[in-house]
Amino acid sequence: MLLRKFNFLLTAIAGLAAIIRLRGFDTHYLLSSDTARDILTAKGAVLLHQLPWVGSFSSSGPFVFGPNWYWQLMLPQILFPDLFLGPWLLMFVISLLFVVVMGLCGRLLGGKRLGLFVALLSAISPAVIGLSAYATQHAMVEIFSGLTLLGFLAFLKTRRLLFAFLMAVSIGAAISYHYQAINLLPYYPVLIGLYFWKNRKVKDNLKLILVLIFGSFIFLFLLLLWDSTRGFANTLHLIGYFKVGQYQIYVPNSWRIYLLTFWPGFLGKLTGGDF
Repeated sequence: MLLRKFNFLLTAIAGLAAIIRLRGFDTHYLLSSDTARDILTAKGAVLLHQLPWVGSFSSSGPFVFGPNWYWQLMLPQILFPDLFLGPWLLMFVISLLFVVVMGLCGRLLGGKRLGLFVALLSAISPAVIGLSAYATQHAMVEIFSGLTLLGFLAFLKTRRLLFAFLMAVSIGAAISYHYQAINLLPYYPVLIGLYFWKNRKVKDNLKLILVLIFGSFIFLFLLLLWDSTRGFANTLHLIGYFKVGQYQIYVPNSWRIYLLTFWPGFLGKLTGGDF
């Protein structure tokens, strides 16, 4: 009975999220130069019956992302070729899925009440609402970050390798969409460490590691295969950026700015306004 009530309320929150996101949707969707480039590339791939092997170039350095974003943009153009807002409506659906995923994460973390609270917060958060109208590849990191957390929490609760696989696939997919998702990599040592703390059997830990490796490379395989035919130039340029290139871009480093400007602004946009 309580589970049915939770599912009903979670569905109602998702419905509220849909109403908030659809209100004036045709006037607030984002059409940037990057979005226009990606949609035209995907449309060209559909018309030419070609499947892209790689994605767009990064603005940070001479390396490219995986092709998954182009594939995603191709889908609405194949199914609804005359629907201009197709890519944005797909992001709208993904945003609703994020609300549900966060509700499930909250339930695993602290029970049904916390799950409903987190889902409601995701439904009304300006930061999350904004991403529902952004047809940009870094906006996809949101849903895969949520799925990563869901797989992480579910595995720790059930010890089922399927959820570890979900976490690994989500991290690999997020990185393929945008390299900012490399920040999700700490999930691996934390999960392995917590599992090893409870289960010292070498065979079980080896299974977990193999599942994580396999899941991670599903979405990255095609990019790495393409890169291997070019002397792994893409990977080497990415490593070079992290070792040298990122430090050549001036960023003001100040704990005062970080504590008094960044966090109040971030929390304000996340929870419903700005401090």
